[in-house]
Amino acid sequence: MSHPREVSQQRTTVLSLLAFAFVGIAVKLNLLVPFDQAAEAWTQRHITPLHTTLMLTVTELASIGFVSVVTALAAAVMAHQRSGYWLGRLALTVPGGVLLNDVLKYVFHRARPALEHPLV
Repeated sequence: MSHPREVSQQRTTVLSLLAFAFVGIAVKLNLLVPFDQAAEAWTQRHITPLHTTLMLTVTELASIGFVSVVTALAAAVMAHQRSGYWLGRLALTVPGGVLLNDVLKYVFHRARPALEHPLV
């Protein structure tokens, strides 16, 4: 018999995969266009210099440069602590996440919205 924690983790994994598949299908069938339009309209109504600065800062946190620096720092700490297990996981997950991001962008390619006041 499986441990209750394992069952809970398995259920969470299955539900997450089903939710991802649901959203993926909705994207491919253009079912999220009304949501996209509503989100774009809301964003356009709330543009301020402060919001623009905050969003550019958040965007920068996902840049290759920032992720590389944080990953290198985490790797250095793990190496110093001789945490080979976690260092190996870091070495697999960060490049794997970057690759998965690129694959998902390719699979779910969507045109960028034409914004009235684009930031860049």
